Amino acid sequence: MKAIKKVKLNLPKIDLKKIKVRKDFVMGILCYLNILALIPYFFGRKDYFVEYHSKQGLAMLIIWSLAVFSFFFPVLPYLFTILIVYLMFSGFINIALGKEKPLPIIGRWAENLDI
Repeated sequence: MKAIKKVKLNLPKIDLKKIKVRKDFVMGILCYLNILALIPYFFGRKDYFVEYHSKQGLAMLIIWSLAVFSFFFPVLPYLFTILIVYLMFSGFINIALGKEKPLPIIGRWAENLDI
């Protein structure tokens, strides 16, 4: 039998202690996780970036609560689920890019929320 050669990869070493996660990034991600959107709403109001995304997340929470009550109809829960997942991923992309871009469909309405 032939001996198997070990392949050595030259990967850069990553020091996990030096990686900093921005607080607004974590709070922004929480904004789009349904009921967890209340955490940034109450505790992240000092930062405009978090406040903007918490309004978007609260609008999604309202859509999610409408979806809960739509289970009496045969097709509506599936449509609401697709919409919520689409909005969540749109919000995650906006957070990752650091943008304050309104969500599709409900974004303009969410910007006008006065809460």
